[in-house]
Formats: sequence, C-alpha cells, structure tokens
Amino acid sequence: MKMQTLKLVRETIMPKPGADVMVDSLNNNTLTALQRSMICSWLAERLASEGLDANYEPTALGISLEAAIDEVNRPNLNRP
Repeated sequence: MKMQTLKLVRETIMPKPGADVMVDSLNNNTLTALQRSMICSWLAERLASEGLDANYEPTALGISLEAAIDEVNRPNLNRP
C-alpha cells in the first residue's frame, strides 16, 4: 500500500474503536475482508463530511479518500 494511502487511512481510523488492531493489521498487510470493509466505510464517512466542495465535487482530500477506498477494498473485489 502506498505511504500516502497508509497515512490517510491511519489518520481516518485512529479515533475509531479497535483502530489499534487494524493499524497493526494494515502495517502487516493482514487485514481481513471485514476489516477492509470497515475501513472503507470510515473513509467514505470522511469523504462525505470533509472531501466534497459546495457543489458536491471531490476536493483534493476527496480524491485522495476515493483512491484510498479503492486501494483498501481491491483485495475484497478479487476474492472468489
């Protein structure tokens, strides 16, 4: 995972319960499908609250959050 994505995910999930375990899994690349889904939900919440401008277009942060969601969720899409 890209360093920029890791940083964005960490700062997004740290206030959440159980985040310390997820950060360890994130660092070790051992996230479960459920953990990936939870992180994507939290990233989406942040996107909705901080990543859109007045016209509901993604800001620079919003674009970064969208990319992070894609990267975190990619292994879930490749599951059989």
